[in-house]
Amino acid sequence: MMNLRPRILVVEDDTHIARLLQTALGVEGYEVILFGTLAAVNAALPDPSASLILLDLGLPDGDGLDWLRRQRNGTSAGVIVLSARGAEDDKVTALDLGADDYIGKPFGVNELLARVRANLRRQGGVQNLATATTLATGDLVIDVEHEAVYRAGEKIHLTAKELKTLMILARAPGKLVKQRELLQTVWGPEYLDDTHYLRILMSKLRAKLEENPSEPRLLLTEPGLGYRLQLP
Repeated sequence: MMNLRPRILVVEDDTHIARLLQTALGVEGYEVILFGTLAAVNAALPDPSASLILLDLGLPDGDGLDWLRRQRNGTSAGVIVLSARGAEDDKVTALDLGADDYIGKPFGVNELLARVRANLRRQGGVQNLATATTLATGDLVIDVEHEAVYRAGEKIHLTAKELKTLMILARAPGKLVKQRELLQTVWGPEYLDDTHYLRILMSKLRAKLEENPSEPRLLLTEPGLGYRLQLP
């Protein structure tokens, strides 16, 4: 069974803070994965099911700002920076490099949880939709839990790669999934630049799922970036 709770990656080397975040976020119903170094979180990425990354700036093996500079385009998850650095320049730099929010340490747990909820809402309703095991529009039903698709009660045949791609998108409805994430997860790391494979697959998926494949309303393209599953 798939875990459809919003997944939050916490990159924090202070074990006290990491455990505090794990407990507070876990009580709210989020799946929380802890990483103590940049190398550890890099090994886990790309992770298409990750909704949010909480990133400390001062880590044992590098600076979070450098990570943002190098890796921000490699994940579609939101990023909230947690840092004891109070300088305005650090905050401006983090936001300019792609962070979605910046919270200074020490922070209040209630404020942090509110910022997390706000970020997930901005992602297109991920927080609310991620608990659903089925997605439906018209007579089309995507059964995420059992990895199956039906139209008017009849099962639609998808190839293994078509089904895997659709399930990645369906686990994060409304959220942009980067091309490179899909290519690495579905085809493998040696196919990161073969975007034509993805275009062909998406065309076939639309032919099977969209009422009008030439004017898709379900499987949307963000040119040069990636794809999203948008419920009309």
